[in-house]
Amino acid sequence: MSRSRSRSPRMDSELLRVREDLKRHVVAFNEGGNVVFDRLVARYRKHTEGWASSGDTAQILKHAVHVSAWIVFGTRTFGRQREGVLQDLVVLLSEMLTARGRVPPTPRLVNSLRYVEELLLDFDGLFEIGLTEVQKAIMQYDRAHGGGERSSRTGVQKIARPGTHGRTDQALVRKVLGGRLDHLPPRTYISWDGAKRRWYGHTPGGNIRGTNAVLSRFASDEDAIRHIADVLGI
Repeated sequence: MSRSRSRSPRMDSELLRVREDLKRHVVAFNEGGNVVFDRLVARYRKHTEGWASSGDTAQILKHAVHVSAWIVFGTRTFGRQREGVLQDLVVLLSEMLTARGRVPPTPRLVNSLRYVEELLLDFDGLFEIGLTEVQKAIMQYDRAHGGGERSSRTGVQKIARPGTHGRTDQALVRKVLGGRLDHLPPRTYISWDGAKRRWYGHTPGGNIRGTNAVLSRFASDEDAIRHIADVLGI
């Protein structure tokens, strides 16, 4: 079985569990009638300063998961450009990760950060400083637990290539399509583009025509993935 078809049910289940956790935490952010974005960010920043001063790092780690959810699954832009909202949230998350000092992230937080990392990478350097802080936290956790692929020059964790085991989007693709993936042609992948909020099919040669599934056109991620599988004839 090729590496792109390899599975680890334990890793997939952990990533999918965190995905549902993050989606629960984003409901009020996306739909709450009394959410004022600037006040929300200011409140979390003030609380973080207080928790850091009192040594209550557990609260910082807990609430950093909330901010991660807003970054990854937040669709509300509060009348602004999406990149501007993300910039404020990424700065806030970076401050929270810095405020934890040397305390390692919890498993729940580090898996949340894996989602954040992939999203920020999709923006090709736009959130470089925030990405660095996120990767430092992931690297700290992975070193302590004997995992992660490292760059000997930079010390920053490398992200798995689309279609390879370990990416958060591939955990969902495997869950939705199951055995249908056995019929996917070699070196053909179904992946998520967080910058454009779309699922798409691709090969090393480029995107596959007809598989551009912008999420806003579908009822769910699962429906978008199934649509691409149908287009690919699997």
